Amino acid sequence: MAHTYFSNRSGVQIDLDQVGTLIREATLPEGKVVLVFNDTPLPDDMQGSCTPKMLSRFSPDFNPICNADDFSKWDVCIALSKQACLRYTEFPAYFSYLIGHELGHAMICLNELSLHIHYCLIQGHIAIASRNAISMWHELPHEIRFDQYGLYLSERLWSRSKLNGEMEMLMSRRDCQDRDRLEMMLSLASRSDLDRIREDLVNFSLPYKEALIASWENDKRERGRNSLASLVFDYEALFK
Repeated sequence: MAHTYFSNRSGVQIDLDQVGTLIREATLPEGKVVLVFNDTPLPDDMQGSCTPKMLSRFSPDFNPICNADDFSKWDVCIALSKQACLRYTEFPAYFSYLIGHELGHAMICLNELSLHIHYCLIQGHIAIASRNAISMWHELPHEIRFDQYGLYLSERLWSRSKLNGEMEMLMSRRDCQDRDRLEMMLSLASRSDLDRIREDLVNFSLPYKEALIASWENDKRERGRNSLASLVFDYEALFK
């Protein structure tokens, strides 16, 4: 069972016992997880993020967020943006989904870091490889699975009807930036498992194999060891 540390800088009174219930439902494997409720937006205006310590050099913008409270001995850092935290009071079921989604990432990071690298490589290069036919993260198989996992954990704490109602309210707001994803999630069934993500990635990425490999090789040439592709020595293995 993972040890979890909380850092609430958001200024929002978040019920950590409630969050702890979500984490217990997730039954994360052994490891140390820091969960940061941040006081500013996250890089790239993300609502939430999951950073494994072993790969933190590839996400330098998140290091100040994850290390601000001197949690020097963490394996995985989950961070939620200030904007996401501000939704806690009005949209608690959706807030629980956001945490649940990132707990899905954390599960993979702690269990199978190579799989995290695999889907990050596809995520970072699929727009180029598909000539922008696929450009949104919620279209990717691993993100769909983490959405389903987040839905499952939120349902355990609240109910699907409450969660759906909150997502519909968010979609109705003029400033909603996730309308496509929210609309998709309303039709998704929740799932309690994270099985066969690798197989789903292979099936999804095979049509773009040559273009993905070319993009990874180009990124490695340009960025050297700062490219995540530098960690992969057999690209062919990612399509088997």
